[in-house]
Order: sequence, then C-alpha cells, then structure tokens
Amino acid sequence: MKRLLAICVCFFMCVGLCSCDSSQTRSVSSYNWSLEFITDLDGNMLFSGSVHDDIPVLDLTLSFEEKSFILTDNTHKQELTGTYSLEKIDNSSSKLGLTFENLEEPVTGVYGTRVYSDDSESATITLQTDENILSFVGEDS
Repeated sequence: MKRLLAICVCFFMCVGLCSCDSSQTRSVSSYNWSLEFITDLDGNMLFSGSVHDDIPVLDLTLSFEEKSFILTDNTHKQELTGTYSLEKIDNSSSKLGLTFENLEEPVTGVYGTRVYSDDSESATITLQTDENILSFVGEDS
C-alpha cells in the first residue's frame, strides 16, 4: 500500500513538474523599445512611430535599467524618467507600473508577447494614461 502511494505521489509530481513552463520571459530591459502608435481612448490614431497617411509621426523610445526607465521624445528633444515595477500575470505577460518623477499618477500597462495570425511574435508594451493608449514594440538590443 505504501509502495502504491509512493508511486502515485511520484507520478503526480512528475506530471506537475513537466506541465510547468520553465521558460522565462525575457527581461524588459533586454529590448530597445520604439513607439508603434498613440491613440485616444476611443481608438482614434493620434501619432504613429512610422510614416502613415495623415497621421503625425512621433519618435518616442523607452529604455529600462535595473528599476528605472527613460522615456525619450526624440521629436521634441525631451526626456521623462522614473521607476518601474513588474508583476508577472502569466507565462507571456506582466503588469507594468511606471512612476514618473514629475507626475503624481502612475501609469499602468502590460508587457508581453503579441502573437500574429502567421504565428510570428513580438514583444510589446501597452500603456494607458487618463487620455491615451501608447503601444511600444521591442527589438533585440
């Protein structure tokens, strides 16, 4: 009886451990982040990170180190800095909190992997402010 119990325990441990995804999501600081687009909360396109018809281009980049970040507006030569936190949601996404040095309210977003219909993937950050949604795409650094 004890032997059967030990075999059952080993079996369930093996199944449990094998079903765990041990792959780690890459660190948010391992990417170069560039603006994909900015929309209002209704989804109307306000700015784009690349040239599109009738949509102003805005060159924004986002970089992370340790627990700090820099949001650089290369178009207007401005920088915003602050600290960030990551809280893992699942194997492919994390809640991202940005606290800017000069703003009272923190900005919340999601850092994760976008999967396209052709099964290709890209690292993305989506941030929401009181008025806008900002989407960034990560490229290998």
